[in-house]
Amino acid sequence: MDKPALLRENFGKSMTRRTSCHREDIGKPMTRKGIIINKNAHKAYTYIDHVDPYEYDEFVKQHVHCNLLQSSKWGEVKSNWEHRLTGLRDEQNKLIAASLALIRRIKSGHTLWYIPRGPIMDYRQRETVAFYMTELRNQAHADRCVFLKIDPPVVAHAAPIATFEDVVDPEALDAKALLESIGFQHQGFTKGLYDTIQPRYQAVTFDDGRLIEDRLTSRRRRAIKNAEKRMLEVHRGNTDDLDDFCYLIEKTEEAKDLVLRDKTYFKRLMDLYGDDSILYIARINLSTAITRAEKEKLDIETRIADLPENAPKKRRVYQEQLDACESSLRFYQEMREKEGDLALLAGCLSVLYGRSCELLYAGFNRDYTRFAAQDAAYVATMNDAFRKGADYVGMGGISGDLEDGLLEYKSHFDPHIVSYLGEFDLPVCPVLYRLYRFMKEKLGQRLIRLMR
Repeated sequence: MDKPALLRENFGKSMTRRTSCHREDIGKPMTRKGIIINKNAHKAYTYIDHVDPYEYDEFVKQHVHCNLLQSSKWGEVKSNWEHRLTGLRDEQNKLIAASLALIRRIKSGHTLWYIPRGPIMDYRQRETVAFYMTELRNQAHADRCVFLKIDPPVVAHAAPIATFEDVVDPEALDAKALLESIGFQHQGFTKGLYDTIQPRYQAVTFDDGRLIEDRLTSRRRRAIKNAEKRMLEVHRGNTDDLDDFCYLIEKTEEAKDLVLRDKTYFKRLMDLYGDDSILYIARINLSTAITRAEKEKLDIETRIADLPENAPKKRRVYQEQLDACESSLRFYQEMREKEGDLALLAGCLSVLYGRSCELLYAGFNRDYTRFAAQDAAYVATMNDAFRKGADYVGMGGISGDLEDGLLEYKSHFDPHIVSYLGEFDLPVCPVLYRLYRFMKEKLGQRLIRLMR
């Protein structure tokens, strides 16, 4: 079975297995010598409140639910949160569940716990899920937590964009019922991009063995080739190129009236993930482009001068070429007056983790839409990720109505639409949780943005 088929199968695995675990027994573990014993299941589990980062990442990277937001270093990326790596071992001392919890302390001395796209575990294993979540709640309670919010990596439905239906698969409903039986409150099958901290819907491109450019429409391929002829180059960057990338991010912020991240954030991310961070910048060296255009212009003028008088057709062809060349030369010269010697057109920053790659941030200079710069940067990013072993590239969130401009653009890269189960809250301090719910109703999406 090829990689994308295997991955899609993993997205849709059955979760119908049932074991005997009663809710009245959940939350009543017996401890002995640091080992928590699940008496009902007759199995010994060990809850770990601090998992070694190396062991943690080895477990997550091999798991079917592997994703960047549950990598150990993501907690360091989110420097305005505290973080903790927890896990659960089975009788053979193997990790069978783990999660990165982001922790925010509020003025009252209480905390909010949030697990993005986690925990990482087999949601078919009722006893494991119930026991781990109960112990996680106990630890959160000791930390004066108001509520524990999770965003499980359970896929509600996944399909190619052309055949996607907004339904929830039975396996996902089983996982939802299990979490609700433990006390979690589902926050709904939301559709808006900002209804949840992480969007429920994503555009995901799977590796099928072909180069990405071979999966584009002929129009897109032609646009990229034309841009290359116009001297567009896609540069593999590093932290030295972050000023250029931040310039492109600022151009995007201006165009879309939003605030993304700053250089400090991007540098921290690239430093933490090292060679697994992928930065591409599409740009034009205008000095080189002008020199080339001037040489081409001179060559055409020479050919015209050498033509005999009885060659009007060739003269007309050469004149058209000369007109186009002079137009390009003027355009490059105007660009250099505005941009300097190097014109920055588009950039993408992604991170590879395990078998996944997430395209996290993209910037685009809308002054130069005639160049397929963003397309070229996306293509370079995806080809690089697949060469390095990624099974898929996540292009970020989209609106659940599937009609927004984000999806319109991302649809050019042969994606699947993947919808997740959504967020769940587990109240730890019910009184304060009710206050939070009241504030959320008043503040709406502003509160969601504050937690991002």
